Amino acid sequence: MDSLKKHQKEAIKTQHKKQEDNEAAKKAREEKKRKEAEKSAAAAASDTAEIKEITDEEAEQLQKQIDSKKSEKPESSADAKEEKITEKKDPSDDEEEDEDDKGKLKPNSGNGCDLDKYSWTQTLQELDVRVPSPIKKNQVSRCDCRIYKTYPESWSERTPTNY
Repeated sequence: MDSLKKHQKEAIKTQHKKQEDNEAAKKAREEKKRKEAEKSAAAAASDTAEIKEITDEEAEQLQKQIDSKKSEKPESSADAKEEKITEKKDPSDDEEEDEDDKGKLKPNSGNGCDLDKYSWTQTLQELDVRVPSPIKKNQVSRCDCRIYKTYPESWSERTPTNY
């Protein structure tokens, strides 16, 4: 009999806990619905802008109102410009760099590097190295290129152009 009472108490406790959990879940759902309703009401309020066709006289009056508002704003815009100048950030703050990365070259748009004598880009499958040459295209009959561990090297044999 004692064991039955013990199990009965445990069953009652679990039942109460389930009821509390269900009530908490219900409150959370209601809160979520309320927030969604507020968002939709705010969206509906912001969508009250309408396109209205006006006559030329109304357009002139509206333009005069806008111009008068603009003439009142320059004083405040001058103050705003002064604030912007005083709040200007240091250019080095724009790009946050680790101390380890200082002094290193930054990659170009092709995940490579642009150097004085050549530039390169890379993907997972390809490596593209571009070496500018002072020799014109129609003057070269043969061009050899070798890439060493530390630098690329190229040379060409010049031939007279046939015009």
